[in-house]
Amino acid sequence: MKGYLPTRQARKLLFRHKRKLEENQEDVSYLNITAMMDMMTILLVFLLKSWSVSSGVVERDVSPPESSARLAAADSLKVVLTPTAVLVDGQQVVPIRAGTIDPSYKQEGANGFLILPLHQLLAQHATREKKLATLRGEEFTGELALVADKKTPYRLLTEVLYTAGQAEFRNYRLVTVQAGQ
Repeated sequence: MKGYLPTRQARKLLFRHKRKLEENQEDVSYLNITAMMDMMTILLVFLLKSWSVSSGVVERDVSPPESSARLAAADSLKVVLTPTAVLVDGQQVVPIRAGTIDPSYKQEGANGFLILPLHQLLAQHATREKKLATLRGEEFTGELALVADKKTPYRLLTEVLYTAGQAEFRNYRLVTVQAGQ
């Protein structure tokens, strides 16, 4: 057959080539594990920060309203109003039925605006955020990102924002989807 070498001759060529490669290579005994660990730590911090900032990631059954604004999402506490529940950082706090919250969860019943379980959880988050801001030498901004379906009743939005304000989250952003996407 044309183009084939006998096995013995092929092994000799491979052995010779392998020896040449080994002679030309430098010994890699100088890898600095500390520098590699620093690099991996920096990558990990970067990925965690970019993951926490992306509040544009919303729940499947929520379709936020469209907007032409081109502002980037800020690093803040995320509250999501789905058709079935109020979520804070992915944790269900209060169920929603037919666009309203059961009066037993409110301070003053059906006409009340303060949602007690939501207030309690947001107050805990505010306390934690204040401590973190103090440790960083920053001021607590009380920012909240509110993701709601475009069909969410205005009364429900008002109740959630009122409750957030009572828990010291007075600055809020309403998350929207960029028009045309």
